[in-house]
Amino acid sequence: MKRFLICATAAFLFSCTNDTDTPANEFPTGNIVIGATLANPDGQSGSSYIQLIDNMDANTYTNDEALPVGFGLIPIMKENAVYEIPFFGTGQIKRYVRSASGLLTQSGQLNVDPSAYPSQIAIKDDSKAYISLNGQGKIVIVDPQTLEQKGMIDISSYGAGDDNPDPAAMIIRGDKLYVGLNQFVGGFMAAQDRPQSDVLIIDTNTDTVIKMISEETSGISQITRPADAKSIFMDENNDIYLVGVGAFGIWPTHKAGILRIKEGQTEFDTNYSFNLTDATIDGLEFNLNWVVSMQYLEGGKLYALVNVPALQSNPPNFVEDKSSVPVVIDLVNKTVKKLEVPNSTGYTFVGKYQDDIVFGLTTTIDTGFYVYNTSTNQTTSSAAIETVGSPIFFGTFE
Repeated sequence: MKRFLICATAAFLFSCTNDTDTPANEFPTGNIVIGATLANPDGQSGSSYIQLIDNMDANTYTNDEALPVGFGLIPIMKENAVYEIPFFGTGQIKRYVRSASGLLTQSGQLNVDPSAYPSQIAIKDDSKAYISLNGQGKIVIVDPQTLEQKGMIDISSYGAGDDNPDPAAMIIRGDKLYVGLNQFVGGFMAAQDRPQSDVLIIDTNTDTVIKMISEETSGISQITRPADAKSIFMDENNDIYLVGVGAFGIWPTHKAGILRIKEGQTEFDTNYSFNLTDATIDGLEFNLNWVVSMQYLEGGKLYALVNVPALQSNPPNFVEDKSSVPVVIDLVNKTVKKLEVPNSTGYTFVGKYQDDIVFGLTTTIDTGFYVYNTSTNQTTSSAAIETVGSPIFFGTFE
């Protein structure tokens, strides 16, 4: 059950292997990072790559000069660096930067026990960052430049049902670190009788826990996802939004949805919750059961790909099913609207390029990155950038 729910329900989410180091001078230059994955028919194995490109002109990119990373891994791009954090696999966390000559090169590494399931990174400043260890109930403190370990915060006492609260995605606001807790019990699922969300707040000056806060009324659960750094984000008002997967639709009482912690507050906003599981999708007759990938852009607009179980085969085929539907979620008016963008398999990604949204899609006609113009609401008729393998990452260096 444990591996099925994560690797099978969303096989693209997590790294399984990464043992290859490739000389940096073999990689092309550019300021755009793209990633692609080639999955085997089982959807739980294969190969993944990242590489630099220098523009958004129509082109097809192979993986001949790309950097191998863990299968299905979604890299994390922060502070002009790309972090490879393998949830499953080797336990080698790596940092890549663009060198003065424009090449993608490794600049740091931290070895952790593979059973630690390292998840997400939150960077405080040039000398301090935090990495959540989802499998051990700990948060490791590192130098974000070298990934040298500086300390450890044990949060095992905040577990519900066991001694691990399963820390997932995190964000720093001011001098506080907000950590989404998944509270898995007996696998990668929250307890059926506990449809709630927990967040741990840590003082980044002392690296001590301030408190754990809980939201128990909306049914939204498993707040933030271990594999998605964007499942917790701040808007232009410094309000924190947290996206929960609601047990991936397995338990009916658990809901996928969005909660908020307002600027200046250290409690959930009791006036805000958005139940996505039961929301009507404008332009689609079916409901969603969790958010696969997302990108906040401003003005309360969250662009996302959501999983629609009615579009899955039985049993689900995560390599072939086109059940990931592009939508825009209005956080203010609490609406969900389908976009005129093709559906995709679960091997997908939402990012941005300047003022446009970039959808990495595996469609019925091609694989690659479609560009959605948020001003005109128009989408490229096919992938603007085609990839060999399903597109799983898009980011830009400043």
